Amino acid sequence: MSLTISPVPSPLVSVPTNPRMADAEAFARRGAALRDFFFATNGASLRRAFEALALPGSPPLPPVPAWDEEEYLFNRLFVGPGPVAAPPYASVYLETERRLMGEATLFAREAYAALGLASPWQGSLPDDHIGLELDAALAVFAALRR
Repeated sequence: MSLTISPVPSPLVSVPTNPRMADAEAFARRGAALRDFFFATNGASLRRAFEALALPGSPPLPPVPAWDEEEYLFNRLFVGPGPVAAPPYASVYLETERRLMGEATLFAREAYAALGLASPWQGSLPDDHIGLELDAALAVFAALRR
C-alpha cells in the first residue's frame, strides 16, 4: 500500500490591511539605515544613514554640529587605523580569544548560504560584520513579510 499525498488548499486566507504594516515599514527603514550606518565610508554617507533614521511622526534626531568630527569618532570606534574601540564583528565578542574569522564568521557565512545569500565582500570583509548581519536580517524580514 502506498501513500498518495494530494494537494491541500492553503488554510491561509487574505486578511484586511494590518495596522502594523506601518510599523513593519518603519522597522525595515530603520534597519536599512542602521545597516548603511555601519557601511559608511565617509562623513557624507554617515550623515545620510543618520538622517534616514528619522521617520515621520518620530521625535527629531539630535543635531550634529560637525560631521567631520563624527566621521573621526566613527572610525575610532569601528574602522581604525589601529585598534578599534568597538569592532563591528561578532567573532570578536563570541570567540574565546577575541579574534576575527573564527567560528562565528563561518557560522554567519553558512547561515547566509542557507538563506541563498552571499557577501559581496567575501575575502575582504569578514561575514560576521554587523552590517552584513543586519542586511541578512532584513532579507529574512522581507521574505517573511511576503
